[in-house]
Amino acid sequence: MSAKKNDYQIPLSEAELWTTIWRRACRDNCKSFLLHIEDLMGVLTEMGVLKREGKSNNYKYIEGTNRDVRAYMAIDPKRGLPGNGEKVLLVGTKKFPNPKKPGKFIYRDILDGATWLEEGENTGVYDFSRPCPDMCDEDSPLS
Repeated sequence: MSAKKNDYQIPLSEAELWTTIWRRACRDNCKSFLLHIEDLMGVLTEMGVLKREGKSNNYKYIEGTNRDVRAYMAIDPKRGLPGNGEKVLLVGTKKFPNPKKPGKFIYRDILDGATWLEEGENTGVYDFSRPCPDMCDEDSPLS
């Protein structure tokens, strides 16, 4: 893996500050999401970052340019607010040169209907997130 763990980590004290600001500013919103690892693996497999080895349950990390996942905030109208209706939807992205800004890049969502997808490629929007409340860790300093 080319990125070091510390490239994306923040200190716990900073995370506590950020989550405290969120909870104060957005009192009626959920505090966190519990994500299934299978969803993350599905997104990474779709992006070509993980590759299943044969018919086994083993995966291989493929280093490359597709290293970014986008998270969308959403509300499931069947679940309602506060808390339980809030969702985080994950989609893989693919990096392309930005035609409007030479030398810059744009990260296009990998979604069905994208004109740049290969013939027969299936894509997904992944949501198996369960919001807090109800799926909370009340003992976490971030909660």
